[in-house]
Amino acid sequence: MTEIERSSLKTEALEKSKRLYLIIPLFIFHLVAYNLVGMYNDNCNYSFLLGLDYIIPFVPEMVWIYMTTYIVIPLVGLIINEERDLYRLIIAIFLTWFFTYPVFYFFPAIYPRPDFEIIDLSTKILQINYLYDVPNNTFPSLHVSLSFVVAFAMIHINKRNKFFWLIWGLLISLSTVMVKKHFILDSLGGLIIAQVSYLLTFKLKIADNMIDLLENYIKKSREEKHVFR
Repeated sequence: MTEIERSSLKTEALEKSKRLYLIIPLFIFHLVAYNLVGMYNDNCNYSFLLGLDYIIPFVPEMVWIYMTTYIVIPLVGLIINEERDLYRLIIAIFLTWFFTYPVFYFFPAIYPRPDFEIIDLSTKILQINYLYDVPNNTFPSLHVSLSFVVAFAMIHINKRNKFFWLIWGLLISLSTVMVKKHFILDSLGGLIIAQVSYLLTFKLKIADNMIDLLENYIKKSREEKHVFR
């Protein structure tokens, strides 16, 4: 590898690391909004239990798959090459929140969480997850919608990895019902919202004009910094 190539890679890595200034505030916004909406309770919590929900086994070990969303979604923001694709994904995530939070607010649903003994690390992690997650933000499942909107976006960007992302999204959906945090209908609702958000941003490209303005602003800012140097 030549010195020029090394320098180019370092510059690219530095530019991608700056995305943390965008990813971290988005994550904080999500935590605050999610918990604020979840604190609302009108004493009329809905239940979407189906017969199939009783058949699905309780598998605490699936919490490890469930937790991967907290790592994979921010990581995707760092590995996407094209900034336009990153901005589209961010807008798709905002749309997912926009569609989901009103439902959380007006139709708070609570899944009846099981009693279980803390016998290993999996059950301990699940207990902590139960403890710090608000109970009435179940329908539709944000875990499923955010995971699948990321999966759909990554497949759109590079179809060679489509099986990986589809399997990951499906495993996340399974984990939500197998750790007994969501109804089956929650997962289906999350999948529908993910599909709609993805179609609006990556297929219909409803936000591309706004992305153009943002990219032009960033380009001019970089040019001005270069001139002052």
